[in-house]
Amino acid sequence: MALAAALISLVACNRQTNASTIDNNSQQQTTTDANIAPEINMTTPDGKIVSLSDYRGKIVYIDIWATWCPPCRAELPHMKSLYEHFKLNDKVAILSISVDQDKEAWKKKITDEQMEWQQFICEETQAEELSKNYNLRSIPRFLIIDSEGKLVDADAIRPSSGKVEELIESLIAK
Repeated sequence: MALAAALISLVACNRQTNASTIDNNSQQQTTTDANIAPEINMTTPDGKIVSLSDYRGKIVYIDIWATWCPPCRAELPHMKSLYEHFKLNDKVAILSISVDQDKEAWKKKITDEQMEWQQFICEETQAEELSKNYNLRSIPRFLIIDSEGKLVDADAIRPSSGKVEELIESLIAK
């Protein structure tokens, strides 16, 4: 069984923290190039490989989630609102990255929930690298990357906090 499949199969929902946890022993890698965010390679619904570095020049807010994760699904309406707030702003990119193993369930959820912002999935080694590089132990998980590609927060506030728009606006103003 592939390591990514084993990693994802170790997920258990934790009701006390309202997150799904991933039990792994990976350590977060620190970047030496002025805190440049570790690369994330991800796949679009139509199979194209895209990299986080492709978004250099934009503030990037990333939602790491899965279709089977109740706390992740609870954030979807708030992600929609966040996307609506910034969809015409070319300085901001709103991304969701799924760690689902079932690609068809992921595609169906995107359609059913009308998730119009940019959607990606990390499969196999992509998921392994994402987990290792960002010390991913629970989902949903949110990341903020600034326009220079620097990791602002590897455990950013959730869209449901009502404070993400203000945070992104402050990064745009810098």
